[in-house]
Amino acid sequence: MSPTYFKYKNSELHYQICGQGPPLLFIQGLLWDKNLWRTQYQALSKFFQCIAVELWEHGLSGHIPDEPSCTLESLADDIWQLTRHLKLEKFAIIGFSVGGTIGVQLALTHPSSIVAMMLLNTPLSEEPAKGKQLYGDLMNNVKKVGKLSHEAINNIIDNCLSLKTKEDLPLISQQIRKHLESIPTSNMQGIFTLCHAVINRKSLLDQIHTMDIPIQIMIGQEENPLILQEIQNNKHKFKNVHIVIIPGSAHLSMIEQPDIVCKILMQHLNKYLFETILSDSD
Repeated sequence: MSPTYFKYKNSELHYQICGQGPPLLFIQGLLWDKNLWRTQYQALSKFFQCIAVELWEHGLSGHIPDEPSCTLESLADDIWQLTRHLKLEKFAIIGFSVGGTIGVQLALTHPSSIVAMMLLNTPLSEEPAKGKQLYGDLMNNVKKVGKLSHEAINNIIDNCLSLKTKEDLPLISQQIRKHLESIPTSNMQGIFTLCHAVINRKSLLDQIHTMDIPIQIMIGQEENPLILQEIQNNKHKFKNVHIVIIPGSAHLSMIEQPDIVCKILMQHLNKYLFETILSDSD
């Protein structure tokens, strides 16, 4: 499949489209690319039009335009402009980690265009001080060595995979290591600009009550417990939310438990997306 680009602000966002039907927009997280969703993308494209966009500085996308003014709001608007380019009237969002955070910001700004939302291991509250410190240490490490160091990659793998995955499926760790080592040094500054924009966000939970969008929240069993805690403590703020714990996984649940994640996504989409389409056609 040949690369497809949206030329915007003197740069270009790479995206891939496969399948026909109701549109689903996949947004990946920091340091990853469209291949993160490969299993789910291929399975769902049999029933939906799947659109996987790669964030600035990731995969085949270009550098961040207007880098100094990059914010969570501007990142969400960049994705929104892509949906205008693709002439999507209504669509569902499937977001992972920071990609989910960007998706929620987009939905808060354009709620009438979003028919359903699925969030996997997505932080929605203000980034805690410990998280900011971890990101800061990682950024400082990269500035010193010019790339992700061996130690940094080990820490990412350790935090992103469950103990079971690391013990039983060593190939996954090897694939992640290979991917992280392949990130161009020239992209690292832009990636951390994007990272800085997201971790300095205000809590989105204070605005979530304004959305009627059905939201499926998936959290890895061994993910940072603060993510599940923040959702459970603020569940009353959601108008329509369903929370599922993904067993045998940590941060990269879609890779560790691909079939389970596929099944959960399909159930949510069948329940809400097709209902919305049928309702609109009446």
